[in-house]
Amino acid sequence: AEATADELVAALASPNACWRETAQRLLVERGERSVEKQLIELATAGGTPQARLHALYTLDGLSALTPQTVRQALGDEHFAVRTHALVLSERWLQQDAGLFETVAALADDPHPRVRLQAALTLGQARSPVAAAALAKLAAASEGDTWLQAAILSSAAETAADLLVEVVRRAEGGSAVPSLLRSLVSIVGARHRNDEISRALAAVEAAKGTVAAKLQSACLAGLAEGLNRGKPEVLTNADGQRSLRTLLANSDGDVRQLAFQVAKLVRLQEAPEMKAALEAAAKTALDDDRPLPDRVAAVA
Repeated sequence: AEATADELVAALASPNACWRETAQRLLVERGERSVEKQLIELATAGGTPQARLHALYTLDGLSALTPQTVRQALGDEHFAVRTHALVLSERWLQQDAGLFETVAALADDPHPRVRLQAALTLGQARSPVAAAALAKLAAASEGDTWLQAAILSSAAETAADLLVEVVRRAEGGSAVPSLLRSLVSIVGARHRNDEISRALAAVEAAKGTVAAKLQSACLAGLAEGLNRGKPEVLTNADGQRSLRTLLANSDGDVRQLAFQVAKLVRLQEAPEMKAALEAAAKTALDDDRPLPDRVAAVA
């Protein structure tokens, strides 16, 4: 308690955790802005990651932390400092483009804890630009339920943008991303015409060897999301066109799932919807058709 401000700054580099924590507390309690320069030097060039981390949070406690200092910490050699720097960066992401670019680049970080925090932090940007970085994380998230949960938690405001990116990246692959259905269900649950229309356009335009599987997964997820809350009429002309195209898809599963979505967005009067109903009725009443086909038609 009787230590000078300079002595307390030096104690932030102590090998004793109790000393470090007490020194940080005392500096913040005193409001010691006089040592701001020393703290910045310690945060960027301290001899141990613990010292750099305590300096960062002391600056934060003194309301003296700046985006520039955080940006330097994002490039720290120790993964834990980078992880905490991501948390500290969140308040500036929407105003500081340079800081956002540095954060987005950590989607490629070699350490999984940093990538996990990057997925969480990118959600605070609430920017379509974040979708590209999240899509990169999504592409490497197979089998990692924690990372997928973090990506989905960050996609509330940008789910449609992220969906477009994920579908585009998946077109050249051989498998459907496991988080795709959950992602598109977020779009449906938001019940926003423009977002649903963008999702339908991306699904309808899907190409590649897994196109039908991509479309089925997306339509199933969209129907799941639309079932949450009160369904609304799809009034967007582009979205209606995409859905009508899917209703005439050559794949039976895609057509059936598109039919479910069309029902949920009240597209009953569409010519394609009427044609699908007529075709289903014809199949259901055809004694020469296989029983599974007739049951599917009734459904």
